[in-house]
Amino acid sequence: MSTPNAFRDLLRLLWQTLRLYGRHFVPMFLIGGLPGLLYHLFLLALGQAPAPKPEPDATQILPPALRTFFLWNLPNLLLLGPLVNGALVAAAGQLHRQQPLQPLQALQTSLRAWKGLLGASALFWIPGAAAGAFAYWIWDHTQTSPGQMLGGMLMIGLVGGFLYYWWVRWSFLSQAIIEEGCGPVAAFGRSSGLVAGRWWWVFGISSVLIMLPGLLDNLLSLAGPWAVAVGQSLVAPLSGLGMALLYCEVRGRGEEKAEAAAGPATQP
Repeated sequence: MSTPNAFRDLLRLLWQTLRLYGRHFVPMFLIGGLPGLLYHLFLLALGQAPAPKPEPDATQILPPALRTFFLWNLPNLLLLGPLVNGALVAAAGQLHRQQPLQPLQALQTSLRAWKGLLGASALFWIPGAAAGAFAYWIWDHTQTSPGQMLGGMLMIGLVGGFLYYWWVRWSFLSQAIIEEGCGPVAAFGRSSGLVAGRWWWVFGISSVLIMLPGLLDNLLSLAGPWAVAVGQSLVAPLSGLGMALLYCEVRGRGEEKAEAAAGPATQP
């Protein structure tokens, strides 16, 4: 796909995502933003503010970094995130099939599939955790000379690039589980098959969709942790909705291609 066409596809998908979210803001916020907001406000009310940015001394940053990971990041990665994304996928599927939006039914669909969603999420992040441990070990053992440091950074970059390639191939795990009834393991193969031949296209669009909430997060961090929690809850559904729309488009193009390929063979 040419660059102008890919850019037009990106703008069109972003517009569809914003229009869909604006048209159904309240139910989408209840599904995709409110659960995370309540959890973050609960932590803030207990005095568990996110850890400050790391200082150069690793011995000083490890405890707050671990606190942030286990209290703020891990529940989102393995629990809230998969269930919320599953509900957003179910809601987007209702609208794509031109059905009335039923938030409660979307949440129930996600809860019924929670084993598959959580299983796929855990399998998805196992390579990342292993790569993080490997990168930490490499960095800790290659700071004796500039040459070793450069070699360690190159190794980390190669491993990270390899993992990111497959993470893009696994962009549609929740969609495969919710919309197609795949199990947690089969979802990886299904997502990889959908992205095959469209990697750069999916990479570009998904990267923009994922980066948007992060950019707002960095801006709101200047106003304090409460502003970050509220802002994240307002924009969090955008990524899930955008990826659900991207899945519908990728799946539709794949079905059209399969029908076009099978058409001549079925004619007498």
